[in-house]
Amino acid sequence: LERFYFPRVAARTPPSQLRPQAFSPSRRRLSR
Repeated sequence: LERFYFPRVAARTPPSQLRPQAFSPSRRRLSR
């Protein structure tokens, strides 16, 4: 599932925010 919204999030997320914590499954689902 991460492979699907990883590019989408990275596209609208600044390089500074590109961190393992930011891409956590729980946070990704909540952020989505």
